[in-house]
Amino acid sequence: MTKKIRCSFFEKNEVNVNPDGQVYPCCFFANTLYLTKQFGYPSAGDIPLRNIDSTSIQNGLQNSESIAVGVIDNNPIFKDYVKNEADYNLDNKSIKEILDSDWFSDLEKARETWETAPQVCKNWCTVK
Repeated sequence: MTKKIRCSFFEKNEVNVNPDGQVYPCCFFANTLYLTKQFGYPSAGDIPLRNIDSTSIQNGLQNSESIAVGVIDNNPIFKDYVKNEADYNLDNKSIKEILDSDWFSDLEKARETWETAPQVCKNWCTVK
């Protein structure tokens, strides 16, 4: 049986809009990208990795810098979002323009199969 992502935001036709007008497909994308901004992506800071089980929530909290940068570096769809971030902000574009953008279309296509789905979707969304 092939694994598939079941995205509750997508199925409900919802998105995440931050107070600054930034539009994300869901809260998991928003949180990941927020962390990258806090840690100055694309330049990694100097917070050392801690030796904690990589699957634990504690690891995600204590190693958030490395995890955030790694997620971006290993997912072209995140890199594209960061590169064109202003295009996904309500100060610059309408919600329709944002949701009709190539980036959101590419994400929708990427989620169709397990192999092409972004890691954040594989980690946090329901798998059927």
